[in-house]
Amino acid sequence: MTDSSELMATLVQVATLYYEENKSQQEIADQLSVSRSLIALYLKRARELNIVRIEIVNPKDQCEDLALALKERSHLRSVHVIPNPSAGIGIALARRVGCVFLENRLQDGDLIGLGWGRSIMEAVNLLAPSRPRRIEVVPLLGESSFTGSYSQMNQIVMQMARLLRNSLFFAGAPDGWHQGIA
Repeated sequence: MTDSSELMATLVQVATLYYEENKSQQEIADQLSVSRSLIALYLKRARELNIVRIEIVNPKDQCEDLALALKERSHLRSVHVIPNPSAGIGIALARRVGCVFLENRLQDGDLIGLGWGRSIMEAVNLLAPSRPRRIEVVPLLGESSFTGSYSQMNQIVMQMARLLRNSLFFAGAPDGWHQGIA
């Protein structure tokens, strides 16, 4: 057995005793005849090597799982989902928080994709960037058959690009492209 495999076996043993058997660091140190500080180092190393993975779940944050799933599936660097509050004041606050988040996060070279809907349109209207940015703005959906400015994808993308003093891109599709799609 190599030194590396012995260390790994020790890390697994210590992590098992601590996390699965709920023994204290001192109890583990006494059992293995080492110092408690060495046990603390072993536990830290076990986390660094992904032998131990700690997950914190906030029961009040229902969007965390959705954001993680979106991030994994889309291979995006960062995904944040803002819950849709039921009260009108909450909705306005969520839109404003989203705008502040965007203002603080958007950087030159970023790409932002937009969908359509009342919340998206109103959030775009609330956006007040402090400076122009070189960001590509693209539609994530095609135009809607609904009426109203909130459902006009190109209008929303143009508004966002204008606010950022930026360029925008549209991906045209030939007439009838959607026919035959189930």
